[in-house]
Amino acid sequence: MKKLIRFEFMKVYKKKSFLCAIVLMMVMLVIVPCLTISENNWIDEDGSEITGMEAIRAKRDALDNSSCDITTEKIQSVIANYQSAYADPNSFVKEDGTMGAWINNEAYAKYIQSDSEIKYLIINRFENGTFIVGTPAYGYRKDEDGNLIIEETEAEV
Repeated sequence: MKKLIRFEFMKVYKKKSFLCAIVLMMVMLVIVPCLTISENNWIDEDGSEITGMEAIRAKRDALDNSSCDITTEKIQSVIANYQSAYADPNSFVKEDGTMGAWINNEAYAKYIQSDSEIKYLIINRFENGTFIVGTPAYGYRKDEDGNLIIEETEAEV
């Protein structure tokens, strides 16, 4: 039985289509990581876009410089920056002076990008239900174990 299996494998290995598939896979192993590197982008302070390895380095430097404990004040600061970016009408002015629907690069770099990792952490925790709120919402209270319990008198409203 082993000889038969070995014989069948040898038949497959000798085919040109098999060799072409192996070469194609090797080429893809080189190309795919290069494509993922080239897809990285970062907006620097003056609003110009950086791509590739330079963007990865800039992002790493920015994250190293902004690393801190996530406190209530930091979360409030991130949310305030995000809201101020969208509240400022100048954030939507294009280079030609017209209003656009998307926030411009300068405003993105100034308000949003610096705290983007913390913002995405907050969003992900809300989406998967792991965000821990300091105070319970109206109509709830916490018991001694920290579990939420419905407050009947407030829940009626």
